[in-house]
Amino acid sequence: METTGDASALLQFSGNEPEIIATESTGSAPSGAITLEQTTLNEEATTTYDAVLTVTNQGEKNVALSVDKSQGADPNRLVGTALDIRDSTGDSIVDDNSTAVVTLGANGGSETFSVVIDLRNYPTADMSSIDSIVFAARIEDLPTYVS
Repeated sequence: METTGDASALLQFSGNEPEIIATESTGSAPSGAITLEQTTLNEEATTTYDAVLTVTNQGEKNVALSVDKSQGADPNRLVGTALDIRDSTGDSIVDDNSTAVVTLGANGGSETFSVVIDLRNYPTADMSSIDSIVFAARIEDLPTYVS
């Protein structure tokens, strides 16, 4: 999972579990990318990393947030099957038609997400083949995605 750091961005992403999400610099930027690490996974289980990614709305309008599985660099189509992103109620926010969303309130509304890796049902899934995951954010007044 990767996002480029930007203090003035509409959405702020922060990872808090180095076993699954690590922050790394990109180029000369002191903070840059959040990456998904595939380590110590039981290949016959579904592994849930609870509350490991927080997204905060730094804008002045409510934002509907989802993961658009049709937009990321995922050649084996693992996002939404072997890899899932779930909100604090356990609902998936992964889809490709913007219906599985969570709303982030204006001026600091946030949600903490869990990452679920299902190798029980997808035993040959190679998470390292996922180069990027696209989070889609929509503001009520805008008809299209913003990043």
